Amino acid sequence: VGGLPNVVERYAVLANGLKHDVVLTARPSGLQGAAFAHRSLLRLSPGLRLFANGREQRGAFATSGAIELRDTAGDTRMRIEPPFAYEQADMAHERSIALTYRVGGTGAARSLSLEVSADWLNDAARAYPVVLDPTTTVEIGDNDSVGLDMVIADNPNEIGGQTGETSTTRGLNLVKRDITRSGMFTPTQAQRSLLKFALDPQLFNTSPISVTRINTATFQLSFAQYVNNSNCSSVPAENLSQNVELYRLTRDWDGNARWNTPWVTPGGDVATPALDARDVPPTSGQGSIFNWNATAAVQGWVSGSIPNNGLLLKLRDELAYNKCGIAFYSSNAGDTNGTPVGHPRLLIDYTAAAKGVDVQIISPPKQYADAGGAIQYIARVTPNSITSGTFDLAATSGVPAWTVGGLPASVTVSAGQPVDVPFTVTVPTSGAAPGDTQITRVTATLSGVPQVSDFAEVQSQVRLDTPDLRLQMRRAPAYVVAPGDLVTYTLVYSSYFREVSNAVLTDTLPDSSLVDIVSFTTGGVTSTVGARIRITWAPENVSELTTMTKQVVVRVKPTAPLYVRFDNSAEVAGSPADRPEYARDNSVTMVTATGRKLYLPLIGTPQSLFVP
Repeated sequence: VGGLPNVVERYAVLANGLKHDVVLTARPSGLQGAAFAHRSLLRLSPGLRLFANGREQRGAFATSGAIELRDTAGDTRMRIEPPFAYEQADMAHERSIALTYRVGGTGAARSLSLEVSADWLNDAARAYPVVLDPTTTVEIGDNDSVGLDMVIADNPNEIGGQTGETSTTRGLNLVKRDITRSGMFTPTQAQRSLLKFALDPQLFNTSPISVTRINTATFQLSFAQYVNNSNCSSVPAENLSQNVELYRLTRDWDGNARWNTPWVTPGGDVATPALDARDVPPTSGQGSIFNWNATAAVQGWVSGSIPNNGLLLKLRDELAYNKCGIAFYSSNAGDTNGTPVGHPRLLIDYTAAAKGVDVQIISPPKQYADAGGAIQYIARVTPNSITSGTFDLAATSGVPAWTVGGLPASVTVSAGQPVDVPFTVTVPTSGAAPGDTQITRVTATLSGVPQVSDFAEVQSQVRLDTPDLRLQMRRAPAYVVAPGDLVTYTLVYSSYFREVSNAVLTDTLPDSSLVDIVSFTTGGVTSTVGARIRITWAPENVSELTTMTKQVVVRVKPTAPLYVRFDNSAEVAGSPADRPEYARDNSVTMVTATGRKLYLPLIGTPQSLFVP
């Protein structure tokens, strides 16, 4: 690209647009300035205007948001999504960064630069290739995106296609049974509306091995009017409000659909319950927007788990004789007195999963070993629901002396089915000091398809030269007590690195003038150290990664002075030659006893105020 090495441009033609990626396969050499910029020319067709940052942009501007090209009617004809950059291997985009569009020039010929921070690109931790890409949020709507919409009626002799108002400024009619109508409507007739959006999965899945998560899908209609009939003028306003339900159709149809065909159930075959329902109140003005949640249906259409047979709208209560029908604008509706109407729209916010596989490393409880020891791991390779084939696994370590066993390897996987591949990381026999760590990266790549790849990392450690036991002391209550209160000390100790034999725990309690022992965990023996009481528990073995607990309960003596701090200390040590581990608590503070008299100074006089 532009004579620069290691820069590749990728294009994908979608159902309603063009996806453009700029891929930096390696760190740009000699990168100068504050940003790396990819420049292109933007030519505006007659009648198009640029909008960004909430307003029309007639001159130079910069934005990290979307850029829209709108026509003279105000409709968006093209949308350049907000840009961001990410590491190609970082499929979760955890290390992504927002980019900046910078547009120059005026009139129909503009320059468009996509800028990314040079500091971000030059970061030593940056893993290439890096992709510069817009975000993946799209609006599907307007005239050309509705593949088909029409009305069907429960009069079998009436054509169910786009007749009457459907081809003018009205269209999507919802009418009740057994009410008197004028114009196109006949008695004993209900009407429902059918819609199908031209939803090409390639819009979301830019390669055969990608899958998409639909965050939200909102079906949107613009209110036209209450359907005209002679009863409407005499119906009380409170009876005009209607509840409109949205359903997913389970059978395919076309413009020849009728009330009875091609359905098994007259009026349309739908999945129940309804996707969503909305009240349309009598105060609704022409052009009012109403939204329904269609996320569940769209997710199924995009993933391929259910066919896209479209949607059906109906009134919840089609047998209410004293209510009027409703009309929404259809995709064929024209302007109303020069004002553009709102056509049916499907607004979709989605997250594209650009990878076809996920790699996780399952670690053992202990991720450490002595010099020359090996740590056993499992690499779990999980393809997505449409990816299968042979994956090649490879491992890399920052320090070659740390060897990886069991990799490289190749495994054959089926779509959606995880496969476990065991491997080991071995600590060097020499040159590795206690506490040293090593990062190992395992990468899985679909054979012949290098863009389908994922990796995971794991940290291994040389066993630390520290006490084998860890000791913590907890107390309750946490801060203050009064004479006569109980205080509970809980001693928790664990072995982190190896089994410890003959571990001895001792707890030296506060001064015997302050507390009396109430109880302690069995196995302990009391003794005295000066004015303090000590409890020693019999030696016991502590297995690796095992936690032991002892508890002591004491009562604060009634004669304990106010504001004194308790001092409780404990230690644990095992054999052979294990260094002791200590824990200490001295933060419990005495406070006044209940019922004690309180004296407060009286401001303005030398006297005192007595509070009983």
